[in-house]
Amino acid sequence: MDPLQTITEARIRQECGDRIFEKAFEYACSDSLRKRVVFPNTWQVRAELMGNYGNYVTIFQPLKNGLIYTFCSCPAEMEFCKHAAALGITWIREPETFLSMDAVREMVQKKSKSELEEMLMQALYRHLDCLALIGIEGFQDEGDYDKEDEWDEE
Repeated sequence: MDPLQTITEARIRQECGDRIFEKAFEYACSDSLRKRVVFPNTWQVRAELMGNYGNYVTIFQPLKNGLIYTFCSCPAEMEFCKHAAALGITWIREPETFLSMDAVREMVQKKSKSELEEMLMQALYRHLDCLALIGIEGFQDEGDYDKEDEWDEE
């Protein structure tokens, strides 16, 4: 069973606590959560959140062992911040607002080799840290929010 389908708001409240859970509604289901995606193979949801002190990468991922992994690049030094809670709540309430990376894979598979080359070059130009993906040393991203390769098929 897909762990994302078993997550409840009560479970999120239990994990982050009442105070953080209530603060999460400042962002839950709002336009502050942009670029919402779901990686069905790893049961991970991810978004960019426009926060008080900048834009944050936020991840919410139920694990096979029953735990919930969260990450947020915000300055809060806690495991389960209000942004991660907001992302989980948004997934529960509005899953249709998340782009499935499976759909993206299907779109990519329909492109020609020359179209893919052009798209890759544009992506590399805009995101130099992606040069590491093609084996160029010195361009690895120092962030720890991209621990798994979501493109691996099961």
